[in-house]
Amino acid sequence: MRIDAHTHDWLCHQDIKDTGKYIADCARAGIDGIVLIATPRGRGFSENCFEVAERFGDFVIPVLQAPMETAGPDDIHRMFDRGALGIKFISPAHPYSDERYLPLYQAVKEREGVAVFHTGYLLHTPDYDPIYASGMDNMRPAHIDAILRRVPHLKVMMAHFGSPFWDETWTVIRNHPTVYSDFSGGTAIRRSMFFWREMFAPNGELAEDVVSKVCFATDVGYFREGGIMDDRIPRYINFYDQLFDSVGAPAGLREQVNSGNVLKLFGQR
Repeated sequence: MRIDAHTHDWLCHQDIKDTGKYIADCARAGIDGIVLIATPRGRGFSENCFEVAERFGDFVIPVLQAPMETAGPDDIHRMFDRGALGIKFISPAHPYSDERYLPLYQAVKEREGVAVFHTGYLLHTPDYDPIYASGMDNMRPAHIDAILRRVPHLKVMMAHFGSPFWDETWTVIRNHPTVYSDFSGGTAIRRSMFFWREMFAPNGELAEDVVSKVCFATDVGYFREGGIMDDRIPRYINFYDQLFDSVGAPAGLREQVNSGNVLKLFGQR
C-alpha cells in the first residue's frame, strides 16, 4: 500500500465521471490514497477538497491551507468541523515560530489534527509575485523544533525535507516523536543516492529511528482533466524504492514509510 502524503487538486475532479475507475487507475499506478491539500484562492480558505473527499471517499485525506496572516483559531476549528484532518502552513510574513502564530498551531493540536508545514526553499514566479515574498529563513526546520517546545506533541508533517536544510530536518524528526517529513517537491529526488545513504545509513548502519519518520509524497496534482496520471509519479516511486534498497530497509519499515506513518498521523488507523 502506498499513500501520497502531499498532493494538490487540479480542480478538474468534476471531469472524472467514474470515481471508482479513477481510484482503480491510481492503484494500478501505485497510489492507494492521497493527502489532498487545498490551496486558498484569495485571502480565505479553499474548501474544494471537501467536495472532492465526498466524491472519492477514503481515497482522499483532506487538508486545508491556512492564510497565516488573517486566520485565527476559530477559523481552524471551523475547518475541522467541516471535515479537515490537517492544516497546511506556508509563506509566513514572520518566522514560523513567531508567537503570533502559536494559537493557530494550538488549535490544530486541540483537534488532534496534523500541521503540515512547507519547509525550506519556496519557489517564486518569474516576476517575483509578492505572494511568494517569504524567504526560506522563515520556514527553516529549526522553527519546527522551537514550535514543539511551546506546543508539545503537535503532530507535524514537514514537507520537502526542509530543502536545503537537510541536516536540520534529520535532527528535528529524530528528536520529536510526533514530527515527520517527506521528499516531495522534486528537490530531494535530484540528490544522489550516495548522499541519502550517508544520511540514513552512515557507515553502512541503518538509522531506522530516522528513516521511520519519513513519508512517501510527491507534491504532484491529481484529478487532472480526463483522469490522466501525472507522469512524475513513477519517478517518485522509483526514488523511494531505490532509497529503501540503498539503506537496506526491511519490509516493515518500507510499509511504514509508504503508508503506515500517514495513516497513523491522520488517525486513519
